[in-house]
Amino acid sequence: MSGPGLEPAGELYMWLAAALDQPDMALLHADFADLGLVAALDLEPAADLPATTALAEQPPADDQYLLALHQEYARLFIGPPQALLLPYESCAEGERQLMGPSSLAVQEFYAAAGIRFDPDVCQEAPDHIVVELQALALICTAPGDHSFRQRRDLERHFLHHHLGRWAPSFASRLRALSEVPLYLAVAELLELVVARRGGDD
Repeated sequence: MSGPGLEPAGELYMWLAAALDQPDMALLHADFADLGLVAALDLEPAADLPATTALAEQPPADDQYLLALHQEYARLFIGPPQALLLPYESCAEGERQLMGPSSLAVQEFYAAAGIRFDPDVCQEAPDHIVVELQALALICTAPGDHSFRQRRDLERHFLHHHLGRWAPSFASRLRALSEVPLYLAVAELLELVVARRGGDD
């Protein structure tokens, strides 16, 4: 991979974060061309992305579809009786409670990288998949005092040591548990972004 674009990757991370958060109408028909999938993932222009293509070709979403999506979100991530899929790095690592070693390690990374979340907006644990994806989006789209190379190194480090360690199994389980086009596309793109962005340039 040569000269990977950080900004397109940031847009993709942000879309994935929104898609794994409480559903809203705005995310349902993202223009994947605008998200820069080719640039973000180093894909061939005619890359085979069946689930993503199917989502993009769906008819416009309506309130009934959004309600069904909320029900599917609850079934997958909330319950009752219990969530089918726990979107936390600590759970994927087999830890018995939140805010254990994985959560603290992620929190330490955020502090070292200068990533800060508004506590009034972000109320999830630091190792929740939405928060980890938002952190990657910030690394890619908010330069701050970091150069391109430093930001790319931070992105790759976080994928190697955190999200990339558990996102593939999360995506595989998501694909097995849901037939909803949104979540099938999320699983497809999550696997690709971890594999392509975590590699060496």
